[in-house]
Amino acid sequence: TYSAPDAVVCTALMRRYLPDERRVHPTHVDGHAFCTAVLSLNPEDFEGGLYVQPKPGIEHRQHVELEKGDVALHQYDLPHGVRVLGGCRYSIIFWIKACQKSCDE
Repeated sequence: TYSAPDAVVCTALMRRYLPDERRVHPTHVDGHAFCTAVLSLNPEDFEGGLYVQPKPGIEHRQHVELEKGDVALHQYDLPHGVRVLGGCRYSIIFWIKACQKSCDE
């Protein structure tokens, strides 16, 4: 467990993955945040989606199954990404930092 009584959402943004635009967000970590929350908006409208990859190598990818309104929360150093195989995906991303001061820096 984490103890972060002063944690605050510093950034919120909507991500979309459309057939003629972005389809992939390659494996990465969110080193600029304490943790990240991903809000699923329309899981019934696409195939694929968020995955985590705790070890190097594509064979270690694990799809994160989210229903509409579900939130996946992960720490900053968990490798993850998005791969949309079909349809249109919308989500809201929240980057959370330990305190307001860390947002202002």
